Amino acid sequence: MMENERDSKLHRALKALPDRRAPKTLLPRVMKAAAARAEDSRQRSAWWTWRAPARWAYMLAVAGAGALSLKAGFEFCAAGLRILSVVQTLAGGVWTILGAFWSMGGPVLQGLALLMAAACAAFGAGLARLAIGPAYEETKQ
Repeated sequence: MMENERDSKLHRALKALPDRRAPKTLLPRVMKAAAARAEDSRQRSAWWTWRAPARWAYMLAVAGAGALSLKAGFEFCAAGLRILSVVQTLAGGVWTILGAFWSMGGPVLQGLALLMAAACAAFGAGLARLAIGPAYEETKQ
């Protein structure tokens, strides 16, 4: 016998069975048990139902975590200010060096920068033509 035939025969046999009714007391018993379980878990997990030592330990842990977070925040701010002063000093030194180079050869540096920008633009256009050009030609056809 094929599997589909067996399944359909079993399905017909099960459909032919009469429906069985649940006992009338089943639903009230299930609802009462579910309500009792929900009430029990709600009471068990409520913070004010904990024992006093557990509540005090929890409050101390939360206060300690808050204090540590606050201290860490202040430490990060102080470290950031120290780093900022070092960065400002370095930036001032770099600005001084750049100013010295500029004063030594301003027009020459401007010309070199313009030449470099033109070379970069030409190089980018060539790369775009190589990379995008063949794909664009294929879509045109």
